[in-house]
Amino acid sequence: MLDPQDTQPLDRLLSHLVEQKISDTEMEELGALLLNNPAAQQRYVRALQLHAHLQLRFAQERVPDGPSAAGDEGHSGLARQPRKPWKRWIPQLALAAGLCAGFFSATLLHSQGAPWFPSRITLLHEGFEEGKAPAVTGMPSAAGFWSGDFSRLAPAEDRLRPFAGRAMLRLLSAEYEGKPGAPTGRTSGIWQLIDLRPFKSSYEDGLAEVHLSARINAQPFAPALQYTGYVSIHALEASAVTQGSHQDWRALDPASLALNRGDRTPLDRDPATWQRLNTALRLPSQTDFLLIQVAVKQTTPPEVPIQFGTQYVDDIRLSLGRRPLLH
Repeated sequence: MLDPQDTQPLDRLLSHLVEQKISDTEMEELGALLLNNPAAQQRYVRALQLHAHLQLRFAQERVPDGPSAAGDEGHSGLARQPRKPWKRWIPQLALAAGLCAGFFSATLLHSQGAPWFPSRITLLHEGFEEGKAPAVTGMPSAAGFWSGDFSRLAPAEDRLRPFAGRAMLRLLSAEYEGKPGAPTGRTSGIWQLIDLRPFKSSYEDGLAEVHLSARINAQPFAPALQYTGYVSIHALEASAVTQGSHQDWRALDPASLALNRGDRTPLDRDPATWQRLNTALRLPSQTDFLLIQVAVKQTTPPEVPIQFGTQYVDDIRLSLGRRPLLH
C-alpha cells in the first residue's frame, strides 16, 4: 500500500510517465504500486488529470523565447521570460492537490498532440490470494467486500487447480447465514458493491462502460446434474444503496438504472478447463454504485436434488473503459 509519509517512489514514476520517458521496468514497478492500492491509484489518475489541465493551460499561455514586444515589457523595462515547461511542476502540484482513493491500472492511451489518459481502469482483480474468504451473509451491506452464499477458500484439490496462484473459491451451497425462511435456492454465488463515485468524471458523458469477467470450474458431477454460470452487473444510484434496495433481490432490478446478467455458460465436467464468463454494461451518467455478482445455477428439473460443493470461482476482473467515439 501507499505510505502517506513516502510518496516519492510513486511521484518519481508518475513524473517519468507524463514526460514519456518511463522504462518497461518502471512501468512494471508502477503497475505493482497501483494494483489493489486505492490511495496510490487515485493519486495516479489525479496526476494524469492535472497533466492534461496543465498541458492545456501551457498551450494557451505559451509565449515566444526571448524579449517580448516593446509594449509588453511594462514599467520594469525587463523582457518577459519564457514560461517553464509545465511538466516540471507536476510533482509539487500533485502533492499540493492532496490526491486520494480509487482503483486504477497503469494501462494508458496516448495520441499525437493529446494528453495522456487511462484507456482502461482496473476497478477490481480478485484471485483470492490474500486469504480472505467472502462473508456468508447474503447481499453485501457496504462497498468493498465480497458476500454471498456459503463458500470457502480452497487450494488445489484432486485434479482441479486454481486458475492462477495458490487459491480459488469453492461454492458450497445456495444458502447463507440468516436467510429468511424460503425454499432452498438453486443459485450459489457471491456479490460485491463497488463505489464508483470517485470515477464519475470518467463516465458522466455516457461514453464509458464496465466489463466484468470471471473463471468457473467444477469437479466431475453426475450426468443428471446440470449447471450454468453467469456474471451480472447492476448500476445503482446512491439512494438505492442507502435505502437498502441492493440487498433485496426482489427490489434490485426495479431499483437499478441499468443491468446485464450476461450469457449463461453451461458448466462442463472437465476440471482441467477454466471457463470464462463475461458481461458488460454501458454506464448511465447517474450511476454511483455497481453491484456485481458471480454465480452458478443448477438448471436440472425440480425433482433432481439440489447439490453444490463441486463448483469453483477464480480470477474475477472488473474494469472501466471509454467507448470509442463514432466518426
